[in-house]
Amino acid sequence: MKTIISLLIFLFITSCSYLVTQESNVEYKTQVTVKYIEALNLPHSTRKPASLTGRCKNFIRGILGSSKEARGHDLYEVAMKEGEELADGYDEIVGKKDMFGLWREVKGEADVVNQATLKYLDIPVDDNHAKRVASLEDAQRRKVYRAVDNHPVASQCHLRRYDPQGNMGFCFGRAMTAHLELLNSGVQKDKIRKLWAVGSFQTGSSNWRYHVTTIVKGSDGQWWAIDPIFGNPISAKDWLKRMKGYDVGGDMALFTTEAKRFGPSSPAKYSNRELKHFEYNNYFEDLLKSYRDHDGPFNGEVFTKPDVAWVGELFKDAIAKF
Repeated sequence: MKTIISLLIFLFITSCSYLVTQESNVEYKTQVTVKYIEALNLPHSTRKPASLTGRCKNFIRGILGSSKEARGHDLYEVAMKEGEELADGYDEIVGKKDMFGLWREVKGEADVVNQATLKYLDIPVDDNHAKRVASLEDAQRRKVYRAVDNHPVASQCHLRRYDPQGNMGFCFGRAMTAHLELLNSGVQKDKIRKLWAVGSFQTGSSNWRYHVTTIVKGSDGQWWAIDPIFGNPISAKDWLKRMKGYDVGGDMALFTTEAKRFGPSSPAKYSNRELKHFEYNNYFEDLLKSYRDHDGPFNGEVFTKPDVAWVGELFKDAIAKF
């Protein structure tokens, strides 16, 4: 027992000495992150380095595997990385977690998380498909937007049919529609993603916890949101600013995932089990049927490279699994 106590005392003393020598490094990393966020001209929050005693405690908790605070700041560390490191770290943290739980962990530093997400979206994505287009010009994005906005199922004009009590909103249905429309139009799969805002939102008398949109890579290098509630395609950065207007809690967190993620609580992709839930009132059955019957994109055009596949191939690729 005395040996164990002596070992713990030794670890405590040596860890404190180590942390003192690392203090300037911690402050430097904090300054780097603050400068990055300030350069974007958006509101920001910063963390002051913990006291010496606090850092010692956190170090020992980390050794014992019980540092909840350290785990909660994973995305803070990710925000300071670049390129592949950022991509790998971000996907590991966000892609496999319940977004509501993740939001509760990081909402005290939501602005840092939001900048990590925007920074992730700035990472270049290779053009990796010979037949599909890698980006859309403004006129093409607007055609896809109109197709979603006027869709025979997903249009907000038809929302009362599927959501008579106003409990769903079906932003996730419109996001899925935009995803299918983009796939059917010939856009590369990895040039389509989803963007999620999680927090405490209010509009009028309605309160809600999240909103989602599908985003597509633009020819200008930006990601563009196909979200009918905003009147036209808008950049991911503008989507964040618009969503902040509904953020009554002041702690909204922005996340991005692959396009096939269906909901915020689970990383599961589209599945018949999820899509046929009784509360959706046949929304997704009708949505998929509309594409099967229409046999192509509702925007009336396939955006092609010279050797693009026949539209039937694109259509099959989009919905054959459902």
